[in-house]
Amino acid sequence: MRRFIIWTMWVIIGLVLAPMAQAELLLVENFETLTVGNIDDQNCSGELGGFWDTQSNTTGNAQVEDEDGSQVLQYRSLNAGGGRGAAFAGITNPIDNTETGVCFFRFKVRTDSNGPRSFMGLHALTGNDPLSTTNPAAVFVAGFGALDDGAGGYNITALDGTTILKTGMVRGSQWYNCWIMADNASDVYDLYISEAAGPGGELELPDPEDMILSGHDFDMATEEPITGGAFVCTDDTVASARAFVDDIYWDGDSGLKSRWAINPTPDVKATGVPLNQILSWEAPNDPAIGQIISYTIYVDPNQTKVIEGSDVTWEGENLTETSYDPMPDFALDTTYYWRVETKLIMANDPNQIQLTIPGKLWSFTARLSTPVFEQQPTNLLVDPGDTAEFTVVVSSIRPVSYTWYKTLDKATDTPGDDTMVGNSATLTISDAQVAQEGYYFCKADNGEPEYSEVTWLGVRRLVAHWTLDSDKIADGAFVDETGDHPAAITDPADPVEFVTGIIDDAVDFDPNSNAIVGEWNPSEFSNQISISVWINWDGSELDDVGIPIIEKINAWGSDTMMWTLRIRAIADGKAGIRFYNASDMSVWPRGVITPGEWTHVCATFGDQSASVYINGILVETDDTSELSTALESELGFPTGTFPGLIDDIQVYNYSLGLTDVIDIYNDVTGENFCILESFDNRYDLSGPQGEPDCKIDIYDFADLTAHWLDCGLYPNCQ
Repeated sequence: MRRFIIWTMWVIIGLVLAPMAQAELLLVENFETLTVGNIDDQNCSGELGGFWDTQSNTTGNAQVEDEDGSQVLQYRSLNAGGGRGAAFAGITNPIDNTETGVCFFRFKVRTDSNGPRSFMGLHALTGNDPLSTTNPAAVFVAGFGALDDGAGGYNITALDGTTILKTGMVRGSQWYNCWIMADNASDVYDLYISEAAGPGGELELPDPEDMILSGHDFDMATEEPITGGAFVCTDDTVASARAFVDDIYWDGDSGLKSRWAINPTPDVKATGVPLNQILSWEAPNDPAIGQIISYTIYVDPNQTKVIEGSDVTWEGENLTETSYDPMPDFALDTTYYWRVETKLIMANDPNQIQLTIPGKLWSFTARLSTPVFEQQPTNLLVDPGDTAEFTVVVSSIRPVSYTWYKTLDKATDTPGDDTMVGNSATLTISDAQVAQEGYYFCKADNGEPEYSEVTWLGVRRLVAHWTLDSDKIADGAFVDETGDHPAAITDPADPVEFVTGIIDDAVDFDPNSNAIVGEWNPSEFSNQISISVWINWDGSELDDVGIPIIEKINAWGSDTMMWTLRIRAIADGKAGIRFYNASDMSVWPRGVITPGEWTHVCATFGDQSASVYINGILVETDDTSELSTALESELGFPTGTFPGLIDDIQVYNYSLGLTDVIDIYNDVTGENFCILESFDNRYDLSGPQGEPDCKIDIYDFADLTAHWLDCGLYPNCQ
C-alpha cells in the first residue's frame, strides 16, 4: 500500500494541475425527466439510450427523489438478502473489448447512524442481475466501495474492502465527482475522485491530482462489452444506509486524454512475448502539450526498480523515437515491468518549464519454455458414424510429443479417470458412436508438459422417449424407449390415469403422479436440446407462472433452473406456450393452443437460438438465448397439475430443424407442408384439385394459357 501511495504522489508531482481533456462524454442520466419514485424499468434520459433495473423489482430500495435541489437516484440497503440498488444497461455506445472508455457521475453518502457500505462501478453482465450479490467484486468490472471509517466519515476502498484508496470522505453534505476510465482491451482501469459543488450542473473534467488509482486490474476480467453502471448496497449492510447518485455521463470510444506515454506494444499483461520483442508506445495525446522533448524507458523483472527508476536491467535515456530494442534479449518464463518517462513542455506555459511525467507501469510475460497452445481443440457435435477430429497447434522451443486423453471428470490433473486415446497433434475418431461421447484433452510435452483446454464430443440423437403408454411402466417408472432414463412416478401407490391418446395411450396427470428423471442433463455433450410433446389442454384457467409440461429446474434462478416448457397465459380463448429460463432465454408465443384438441409442441435450443414450433410450424424464435448452468437441477414432467392430457415425450440432444420437426408431426398426422424457401407462390396458380399445391407444373401452365392476355384493368386496359 505504501508503495502505491508513493507511486501516486510521484505521478501527481510530475503533472501540472490543469484539467485533462476527453473525447465526447454524452449524458446518460440526470434524473430530471424521470418520474419520482421507483426507478425500475424507467428508460435513461440521455443521448445514449439504456434502461434502469433494480434488484428483484424491489420498490423502495432505489428511488428517484429530490436531494440538494436536484432530482437524483437514492439507493439503500434493506434487511432482506441480496445486493440492493439500481443499475443501468443497454446504452448504445458500450466500451467494447478493444476500446477504452470513461464513465462520469456524482455521488454522495448520507449521514446516518448506520455505517455506509455502498459500491459503485461499471458492469458487463448483460445476461445477469448485477444487483443480486453479496460480493460486488464478482459483479463489477471496475469500481470501488464507500465504507464506514468508524469516525463519522467513510473511505474509498477496493471492492473487497481490504485496500484504502482515499480516506476522510465527508458524509451528509459533500458531493463528489467520479471518473472511471476502463481499458477493456487490457482489463485495467483508472479512478479519479474530487469534491463537487453539488448535484446537477455541467460535466466536469478531472485534474491529474484527482487520480487515486492507476492501471488497476479489472475487478472481474471480461471479454464482453462494458454495458453500464451499477450502484449497490450489499446485504451485509444494516438497514437504511443509503447513497445518492446524479449526472451520469459516458464515452464508450475513448478515455481521458493523458500526458504520459500510451498504447504500449506489447499489450499490457501480454503473454508469450517473443524474446527479441522491440518495445514501443505512442506519444501522450493531451492537446495541451506544446512540445515533447524526450523519453526515458526503464525495464526490469523487478517492479520496485522500475517504479524507482534505478538499477534496472535496461534503461534508455533521451530517446526521441517511440520505440526501444532491449539488448540482450529477454529470458524465458519471465515477467517484465516497464514504464516510459516523458519530458515535455505545456503549450500555455510562458516560462517553458520542462516537466517530467513518470508514466504508467506496464508489464508483459516473455514466452514460456513449456509448450504453448496456439490453437485449442474445439467442441464437436456430429451425426452417428461421422468422423470427428480434434486438432491442436502448439509452438515450442523443443520437439513436442502429444498424448490425447478421454476423461470422465473434465479435469486434466486427475489421471485416475483418464484413458489415453491418441498420440499426434490431431485426434481422429472414425465412425463416432455414443460410446465415444465424452470429454477430451491433449497433453503437449517438450520435457515440460502443458495441457489443452478440455473439450467434448457429442453424437446427435434421440436421448429419451417416454411413450406414456399403459404397458410402458416398469418398477414404478415410465420406461424410456432409449433405455437410459426412466421417469419415476412420485407416488406409485396412486397410479396415473391412462386414456386414449393421439398415439396409443396418453396420461392424465394427478398432482401426486409427477414423473422425475433426476439430475440428468440431456445437453451435456452438445449444449443443445429439443423437446417434442403432444398435449391436449382442457381449457382450464392457467396461473400467472404457467403450468409445466417438462422442465429441468429446482427453483427459479439461473443456478437452479436450466429450462422449462410451460403452458401459460390465455388470449382469446387459446393458451400460450413458453420455453424459457433465468438466463434470458424466452420464447413465448401467445394464443397457439386450442382447448380440446391434440397439439404438437416442439421447443428447440442451439447456437444461442431458441424456438417453438406448434403443429410443425415455427411460431417464434429468440436469437439471444443461452442455457443456464443449472446442471444439478432435476428433470421431470409435469411438476404440477397439467390441465389436460400429455402424450409421447421425446428429447433430443441437438436443435431440430424445420424438416425434423415436420417429420415428427407428419409421422402422426400424415400432413404435408409447403416449406421451400425459394418457392414463389405467385406462380403456383393451380393443382389437381384446382387450388395451389406448392408445385409449379402443367396445372399452373394450363391456368396461365387459359387466361392469356386477359386484362382486368379499369377503365383503361393496355
